[in-house]
Order: sequence, then structure tokens, then C-alpha cells
Amino acid sequence: MKAIHKFILLSIFLFSGLFLHGQETTQVGEIFNDCPAFVPTAFTPNGDTKNDYWGAQVNPECTPETFNLRVFDRWGRLMYHAKSPSSEYWWDGTFEGTELRSGTYLWQLDAAYINPDGTKRIDIREKGIVVLVR
Repeated sequence: MKAIHKFILLSIFLFSGLFLHGQETTQVGEIFNDCPAFVPTAFTPNGDTKNDYWGAQVNPECTPETFNLRVFDRWGRLMYHAKSPSSEYWWDGTFEGTELRSGTYLWQLDAAYINPDGTKRIDIREKGIVVLVR
């Protein structure tokens, strides 16, 4: 059974400035992102059915428009590329059928989603590292 997660990202911003006539103003606002990406920092593809696959998770209520998740080795070679967020395409820690060694890999996610109520497109451009542990 797969777990279903609901992701909501809340950013709070503070704007302070001086407007005409010398009046100082401060505004506090909130920005909600209904489709934030959650990308694990490590996985263990050892066949024990726990953390054997790695991929980006986004609120399942969001509709993907585009999705490109890439993983590179330390020399910049492309080790994995997914064009779908579906878990059936998650990375298993192999490259061309060969198990990769434990190590640190770089990832880059470029995606666009439509929020759950269909009113807004959300662009996701993130990058980070993932540790493969054997």
C-alpha cells in the first residue's frame, strides 16, 4: 500500500518601505504553494523493499504539465532521467543495468504543475544531492 501525502508550502514575506509623504508602512503577507516538491536526500536500493527507489514527490492533487528529473554523477554524466513523476519510473540506483556504487549524486528537477483547483501554474526548478547507500 502506498502512502498518500499532502504537501503545502507556506512562505511568509515581510515588506517594509517608505511611501510618498514620508509615511512608513509594513505589510505582512502569505504565499501558498500547493505543489511543493519533496525530494529525499538518500535511499538504499538493497532489495529490502524499504527506500529501494528514489524520486521526487509532489502533491498528488496537482496535475503535472511537464516533468524532468535528472541525476548526475560527480563528473556530470547523466545517470538517470525521468519524464514522469510516477513512482513506476523512480530511480533504482542503476545506470544502463549496472548497480552504481554508494556515493553522492547531483539531481535537478524542472517541472510545471497545475494547482489542485486548476487556477494556477506552478513552476518548480530545484536541485540538490542524493546519497545512494548500498
